[in-house]
Amino acid sequence: MRRKRYRRHYPDRDTRHADYTEVYLCFDGNNLMGGLRKKLGNIPTDQTNSYLEQLESFVPQSGACMRYHFYFVLHSHPFKAKGKMWQKKTLYIIPTNTQSENVKFLCGAKNCRQCLGNIPYKCMDPFVQTNIIGFFSKTK
Repeated sequence: MRRKRYRRHYPDRDTRHADYTEVYLCFDGNNLMGGLRKKLGNIPTDQTNSYLEQLESFVPQSGACMRYHFYFVLHSHPFKAKGKMWQKKTLYIIPTNTQSENVKFLCGAKNCRQCLGNIPYKCMDPFVQTNIIGFFSKTK
């Protein structure tokens, strides 16, 4: 007896997050999905473009943890649930030049993994303070 071919449909509970954009800070730009990353939070999808503009227009001050070379990747994942199509978006904030000679961790971290663990508790970097900790504390 042949089985019917299974079509992938997302469960209805996944539509709860369809109107939000997930934001991640990734230290591994080559492997966004499984690399070293930390989920920063969710923002409403209609605020995603203004948040991206805020990130891109940030001018760093002196005395920061790393040289400021960030790039941003916005992924869109369409899926079907409840009989209609939805979009789930994910924004990745990726610092470049994360080798140890380019980064001086102001929080006392010894590597990128410890740095991610110190966000938002001990992080002293101006970019993270302004655009991540400051932004997500306002939206909660």
